[in-house]
Amino acid sequence: MATFDRDADGTPVFVIGLTMAGAISAGAYTAGVTDYLVRAMQAHNARVGQPGGPRHRVMIKALSGASAGGMCAGLIAANLTAIGSAGEPGFDAPRHVSGPGGSWSYVLSRIYDAWVRNVRMWDRDSGAGLLALDDIAGARPTIDQAAVGMEAPGAISVLNGLHLDEVATAALQGIPSWPETRQGFDFLSSELDIFLTTTAINSTVYQVAFGGGDPFVMQQHGLVRHFRLSGLGAGPALPSPWLEDWQDEGMALSPRVATPELPLVAPDGGNWLKLTVASLATGAFPLALAPRIVDATPRELGFLPEGDENARGGALPYDIPAGQVARPVFGAAGAETRTPYVALDGGAIDNEPFAHARFTLRQRGEGGGLLPNPRGGGAAHRAVLMVDPFPEGARFSVVPVPKLLRMLGLSAVAGKLLGTLVGQARFKPAELVQAQDPDVHSRFLITPSRSGDGVDAVGAGAICCGLLGGFGGFLDESFRLHDFALGQRNCQWFLQRHFVLDAANPVLDLPDGPERAGTDVAIIDPGSPVPGGGEVPLHDWAAMEGAALAGVVAQLDTRLKRLGKVEIGKLQGTSWLLRHVLTTVWNKLGGWGLRAQVTRFAATAMLRDLVLRDQHQGYRELDPAQRVLLAGLLGAGGKALSAAELRVAVLEAQGEGALPGAELPDEGAIARFLQGQWHRGILRRSLGSLVGVARYRIDLDRAVAAGPRGA
Repeated sequence: MATFDRDADGTPVFVIGLTMAGAISAGAYTAGVTDYLVRAMQAHNARVGQPGGPRHRVMIKALSGASAGGMCAGLIAANLTAIGSAGEPGFDAPRHVSGPGGSWSYVLSRIYDAWVRNVRMWDRDSGAGLLALDDIAGARPTIDQAAVGMEAPGAISVLNGLHLDEVATAALQGIPSWPETRQGFDFLSSELDIFLTTTAINSTVYQVAFGGGDPFVMQQHGLVRHFRLSGLGAGPALPSPWLEDWQDEGMALSPRVATPELPLVAPDGGNWLKLTVASLATGAFPLALAPRIVDATPRELGFLPEGDENARGGALPYDIPAGQVARPVFGAAGAETRTPYVALDGGAIDNEPFAHARFTLRQRGEGGGLLPNPRGGGAAHRAVLMVDPFPEGARFSVVPVPKLLRMLGLSAVAGKLLGTLVGQARFKPAELVQAQDPDVHSRFLITPSRSGDGVDAVGAGAICCGLLGGFGGFLDESFRLHDFALGQRNCQWFLQRHFVLDAANPVLDLPDGPERAGTDVAIIDPGSPVPGGGEVPLHDWAAMEGAALAGVVAQLDTRLKRLGKVEIGKLQGTSWLLRHVLTTVWNKLGGWGLRAQVTRFAATAMLRDLVLRDQHQGYRELDPAQRVLLAGLLGAGGKALSAAELRVAVLEAQGEGALPGAELPDEGAIARFLQGQWHRGILRRSLGSLVGVARYRIDLDRAVAAGPRGA
C-alpha cells in the first residue's frame, strides 16, 4: 500500500488536485476562491518548522477546469508567474480594496482585473464589452484565428468574441520570464499538470477491432488539452502513474523562456500561446461566444509516435493495464501534423472535470495497478478540491401524462435534445458510486454560501452572478466584485471548518496525534488570516442602476440590428426578394419585427431576474411577495391583468416551480400595489379597463430604466 509523499527534506506532503467547474460570469467567484486558497497555502508552508506551525506541507499537483473554470486555471498559471514582478502585488504585499461591506485584499491581480473589472456586457463610456461591434466590423482576427493565419468574415457568435481577447490580452501580456536563479513556489509541484476541457466540432476517431476484421468506429468530441508546467513550483515532481501508463507527458511549459516576456499572446508563442487559446476555447459557450480554432497535433491528442517518444495529451481517466491503452486513429497524418479543430465550451461535455485531477493524484500499488486515493479522515493524504458556483443541477419531478404528450411533438423534442445530450455526456456513474460514502476525505467541494442581512442562501442564490443562467454577472461590475469577495470568504471558512483530517492521520505528523484521534485538524492552516487582512467581510448584496440596464438593452438592439444586416448580406447568391423579406421581418414591422421581439424577450428576462433577486436599484423597496407579483406580470407576455387574474397566474406559476413560493397578499393588497406602480409610471392601464376593474401591463422601457423610488 502506497503512503504519503515527502519533499526533499523529508517533510510529509498533502497533495491537492484543484478542479474548477464551469461558471460563466461566476468565474469571479472561482477567482476569489483561488486567490485566497493560494495565499493560505503559501502561508501554511511558510509556517512549517516554526514553533506551533504545521508539520506537513500542502502542494498542488494538478489543475483541471471547464468553461470559466478552465479560464481561471490558465490565468492561475500566468498570474503566479507574474507575482512579485515590478508593479505586481506579492504574497507579502497584497493589494488592498475598500468595498461595500469592508476592506479586504487580494494577490492575484491579473485574475481580479480580468474577472471583476474588465469583462462586461457593455460600457457606454469606453464602448467595450460583449455587446460591442468590433467583431462585426472585422477589426481584427481573434487570437486563435491569428495563430493559424486566418480571419473569419463577420461575426461568428451572438456576443462579441473580440472582447474576451481584449480581456485575455490585458491579463496575459507583459509577464516577465523568470531567470534561472529564481525559485518556484513550494505549494506547487515542480511538474504541475493542467487539464482544460474542450468540445470539438470535428472529432478524433477511435477504432475497436471485432471478430471478422471489420473495425467498429467511435468518435471523441470531448478533447482535453494537457499542459505540464515545470519550474513554477519548487515542490517534488510527484509522479503520476496514470499519466505514465498512458505515456502522456503533456505540452511542456516553463516560466524560464528565451524571450523577455512569456509569449502568451504572441503569434509565435508556442505552447504558451496554445495555453491561452485552450483557456479561451474551454469558455466558448455555444452560439453566445465565439468558437475557437485549436491548433493541435495528433501527438497532443493522444497519438503515440514510434520509438521512445511519448504523447503530449490524450490520457483518459480510466483504469487500464499498463501499456494497453486505446489510441486515436489519424490516418496518414504524422505525429506532428497540424490537425486543428473547432472548439466550443468544454462544459458542454464535461463541466466538472475532477476525474483528470483525481487520476493524476493516484498512486501505484504493489501489483502495478492504480490505487484509489485513500478516503478516510485518518488515512487520506491527497484530495481533489472542486470549486463549483452552480452545484444545484437538475431536480427530478414527476411529469403528468398530459405534459408528456406535449413533449412528443417535433418542436418539443428538438428543443429538449441538446440539453438531453449534454446532461447524459456529463453523467459519471463511477463518481456517483464513490460519492455515497459520507467519510470521504479525498474530495471536497467549495460552493457559494451567503448568510447575513436576512439572507441564507447557497449555490446560485448566494452569488450576484447567479441570474440569467450565469450570464447576468456581466451586467454590472458590482455583481462580480461581490462574488470575488464571497469566494474569498467562503474559502476562508471552508479551510477552517471543512478541509480537515483526523489528528491521528500520519501525514499530519503530529506527535500527540494518536492521543487526539477523533479531533479535526485543518489541512491548510495559515495560522491566522492570510497576510494582508483578517476575516473577509460579507459584502452588501449588489444591485445595478436602471439607467445602466437601459443602456445594455439599447446596445443589444443595436448589435442585433447589425448582426441581422451582416448575416442577410451573406446571402448574396439568393434572390433580392428573399433578402428584402428577411430584412423586413428582422428589422421592420414595428414592434412585431423579429429583432424587436428578441430585444423585448431579453429585456424582460433581465428585468425579471433582477427584480426577483433584488439586484435592480429601482425595486429595492419591494418585499418578496411584491417581487413575485411583478415577475408574474412580466411573464404575462404583455397581456393586461387584474389583481385577481394576476394572483391566479402567480399561484399557478408557483405550483409549477416557475416562481418562488412567497406568500401572496389578498386581492385588495395586490390591487393597491399595482395602482402604486401605475402611478410610479412602470405600469400601463389598459384602455378597456378605464371604467370598471383595473387591468395593468408592464411598460417595459420605463420598468427597465426605473430609478429608486423618490429619487
